[in-house]
Amino acid sequence: MNYLTVPLLGKFLLNDRYSLEFGPQFGFLLNQVTKIKNLDEQDGTNTNERSSVSGDFQLDYGVTAGVAMRINDNISLAPRFYIGIRNRLNGLPNAQNYNVALQFSANYSFR
Repeated sequence: MNYLTVPLLGKFLLNDRYSLEFGPQFGFLLNQVTKIKNLDEQDGTNTNERSSVSGDFQLDYGVTAGVAMRINDNISLAPRFYIGIRNRLNGLPNAQNYNVALQFSANYSFR
């Protein structure tokens, strides 16, 4: 799945070098590719099916939190954890699927 994500993060400074980042994140599904393998074939044949679905900009939303570390005046690193709160399979009864992601950003500030 390929998403265009937009995080809206607040930053809480711990000291001159470290800060906490947290807030909501919105993702727009651009496309998704599903590959299905039939592993139950008894005759040794392996049936592969591949389908591609346009995302039609389906919305995903959730919360993200992380720690930012400033290396020097221009460079900072920020790992974050994202967990979706929208059930992606809301059309199917008794089925649940949520997006979870580990994100990493490297930033350069022009000063």
